[in-house]
Amino acid sequence: MFTEAPKDIFTVFKAFLNALPPGISEEIVWRFFLSAFVLAIFKGESLQNRSTTFLIYFLLVIPHCIIHLPNRFIQNKLMTLCSLAFLAILFGTPMAWLFRNRNLQTSSAFHWCVDFIRFCFGF
Repeated sequence: MFTEAPKDIFTVFKAFLNALPPGISEEIVWRFFLSAFVLAIFKGESLQNRSTTFLIYFLLVIPHCIIHLPNRFIQNKLMTLCSLAFLAILFGTPMAWLFRNRNLQTSSAFHWCVDFIRFCFGF
């Protein structure tokens, strides 16, 4: 069920602060370090081959999205795969694209915005 929208400024301020740690730490771990690891494996050849570029995006997006669905695989596998695809397309891919084409700060800011909106509504 959806919860009500925030009723006071304290809730919005709390959401503002609570959205900072995941936006920064998840982007550092799941984009920066994982990207460096994947590029080390492919020896920097990611921009020369389309399939390698796709694989790198896949590796930057899917593990990060899976951590947001921890127990759902046990409950309903089909719904979890649909949720995973939805998360990957709507949130994971834009964050990975921002990281690869802009910088870590931009992807962290986008992640913070998504979490801030989610936390404002109690998710």
